[in-house]
Amino acid sequence: MKKLISILLVALLVLTGCTTKGTATPAETPNAEFAAYLDELLVESMDPKDFSINFMFVNPENYGITPEPYELTFSTNEDEAESVAETEAMIKKLESFSDKTLTAQQQLDKKVVIEQLKNGLEMAPYYDYEQGGSVIGYSRNLMGSFPAYLETYVFRNQQDVDGYFNLIETLPASIQKYIDLEKTRQTNGTGFGKEEIAEIIKVNEVTATDAASEDFYLIAHFDTAIADLDFMSAEQKTAASARNKSLLNNQFAQSYQMVVDQFKEIDAKPVTGLANKPNGKEYYEILLRQETGKNVTVAEMEKFIDRKELEIQTYLFSSFTAEEMDEMFALMQSGEFSDFEDGQALLTFIQGAYTEDFPAIEAPNYVLRQVDDSMKEASSPAFYFSPPVDYTPAEPQVIYINGEFDNKLYTTYAHEGIPGHMYQFSYFLTLKDMHPIRSLISPSSSAEGWANYAEKEAVKYVQSDKFMEFNNAYMSLIEIYHIKADIGIHHKGWTQEEFGEFFGQLFDVSGENLSEMYTQFVHSPAAYPTYYLSNLYIRDMKETAKKELGNAYDEKEFHEQILKCGAASFNVIEEQMNLYIKEKGSR
Repeated sequence: MKKLISILLVALLVLTGCTTKGTATPAETPNAEFAAYLDELLVESMDPKDFSINFMFVNPENYGITPEPYELTFSTNEDEAESVAETEAMIKKLESFSDKTLTAQQQLDKKVVIEQLKNGLEMAPYYDYEQGGSVIGYSRNLMGSFPAYLETYVFRNQQDVDGYFNLIETLPASIQKYIDLEKTRQTNGTGFGKEEIAEIIKVNEVTATDAASEDFYLIAHFDTAIADLDFMSAEQKTAASARNKSLLNNQFAQSYQMVVDQFKEIDAKPVTGLANKPNGKEYYEILLRQETGKNVTVAEMEKFIDRKELEIQTYLFSSFTAEEMDEMFALMQSGEFSDFEDGQALLTFIQGAYTEDFPAIEAPNYVLRQVDDSMKEASSPAFYFSPPVDYTPAEPQVIYINGEFDNKLYTTYAHEGIPGHMYQFSYFLTLKDMHPIRSLISPSSSAEGWANYAEKEAVKYVQSDKFMEFNNAYMSLIEIYHIKADIGIHHKGWTQEEFGEFFGQLFDVSGENLSEMYTQFVHSPAAYPTYYLSNLYIRDMKETAKKELGNAYDEKEFHEQILKCGAASFNVIEEQMNLYIKEKGSR
């Protein structure tokens, strides 16, 4: 059965907490019946076979979850249809609790959970798009990062060991279901284009070949991971090591080779945006709204970004001389913002500087890992595994970087580390007055919007404030053009030629590079707006706060108001920010 508020751990997992005005005067004490119902929903929302439990909970049993041997789960269209009625019943039950009987925190929890459930209902008619692109792909998909999931998987008890083995052992059967779905999508006209198919084949061939080799890196990693486990004997560890090697060289490698072999048989049409696919435009409108976190129409988004484009252009030409812009542009293009020995030194430096502008937290325990060659092509430039709900610093948080250390990646480290994702989610861990079910809800808008915003703010720690402002403005302008291209392709139906006409007049890109860019936009609808439009929403809130509060504006307080809301849509965050502005302005 499909669990609408469960997640596959392709994105980030967060622990959230916030207070809100709500729709009624909050109760003084928590409503026990409401809390008990959320306890029930938490268990119902998790598939006990979903391997993401290992990443989300240290002790799932403490939350009423009893894991079963893990699998890569798959939901059919029939599962989706069945879950709709269940979800509607959940919403009805949640809405039956009067806000007058709930604390401020419970009112917020109710609001966020209902919004998430309604988002799932909105997506229910678009099974092909939602399920079809989640696992197989060549970027922003599970298979591309699956080796990293196995490397980050934690063996806390025997169930974890058994679950790990079952996950890999059953992987070929699970992947076959997704391959069969892609074949159905091809028939329905909702599948990948031929250029996407070619890229998918290329990246999966690399992983299949590497995984079948005797020295595949996960073989040695597993041996290291189980070496000090006190619940396994030496004989059991030897047997487990042999079993792991066999599973990786065979079932794991086979899963990727299956994609290669069967996708080569697919005769796909040329790549095109969602607007040119069945019900694609309607799906994109919902996807774009949900991924960017505000209940506005595409037309309203376009009006907003047009206004921001003009404001930024005006700011740049009124605040910097031509000579200053040339100097700053040259520095920005070089990317040499800093001179650190390695990523650890870079993040340690930011750790000592960020409290000028952001609330202080305890220094996180983390490790930096380099993406293995087997997934370089399919991997993002960097990614971060956020901590479990019941996290303790004994287990380090994990940041992956795709490639060797380079000072040109300063903003990438800031995005994934401090004051970006790792800082944001570590802050969330300090917010205890909330129900654990909120940990299952992680809007991409607040996660990626914050990290995109924070990476730009962090430039001030290695360069002047004036350069930071120039970099923020210029990069936001570039990002606006990416938002426009995404909308053009997926909502207006731009062809590659039309995309080229738009991008060609802005950037020096043509030929094969242009084709690759178009395919990337098609492959990841709404991805650029998730990062870039969400960043603009935060900056717009900051401008409003500065205007309304004047000399009373405080940068650290502004950031704290966002962070206190935890993982929530901008609908909720803006409501909180407006309340903060109103209350502080009346003092």
